[in-house]
Amino acid sequence: MGDQKTLAILLRQTLLANDDAVLEFLTSKWGRVTVFAKKFARSKKRAEIDFFRLLEIQIFQGRNSKSLKNAATTTLFSAFEDSYRANQVGWAWIERLSQVTPEERPDEVFFTEVIEWFAGFDSSCIEWCDVAFRLRLLHHSGDCPRFDSLRGDCWFDPYSKTFLLEEKTNWISLPNEARQVCEFLRRSEPTVFHEKRSKLPLNALPATQRIIQGLEEFLF
Repeated sequence: MGDQKTLAILLRQTLLANDDAVLEFLTSKWGRVTVFAKKFARSKKRAEIDFFRLLEIQIFQGRNSKSLKNAATTTLFSAFEDSYRANQVGWAWIERLSQVTPEERPDEVFFTEVIEWFAGFDSSCIEWCDVAFRLRLLHHSGDCPRFDSLRGDCWFDPYSKTFLLEEKTNWISLPNEARQVCEFLRRSEPTVFHEKRSKLPLNALPATQRIIQGLEEFLF
């Protein structure tokens, strides 16, 4: 009970007919939470609370719900406004976070990594940033296999998360280079990814994207 502060990013905003709002945040203290904001549409807080920024929010914890008391921006993730594609990827990341993060299950290590991905997003390598973040989300949610169980070119079934050396109908072709890239991305936190991203082979990107899309199809 009482007022508490936490770092947060906005995941969803729903305005209600009476100018109130229901806000969904990913927070360092509580994980993904739903917060009630009274008279939000006519409040100064509405100008401060927006997407693609790190916020410090003050919450009143009631008996059965949380309500917003105050908010302040600490960091803007402005790179998501560099282009239409960058913005498109940013919205997709927010949607994925809303889908994969369990409600009110805090994980400060995971939250810190998410903020590093958003802060480090580089519009000069949008597609690599996108696949790296999405694969790490799959890794954190337990829905990503290791990609080093086999060596060489192989075939992958995203439903059973099984690898085979011989071709199989409706399985995804995974060339050895792309397999190594997937394993690197699965293991790499943002700092490691950004240090080594210039060495990633561009020709491995399409196969990597197909693998991630295949894994996500069974989740979302």
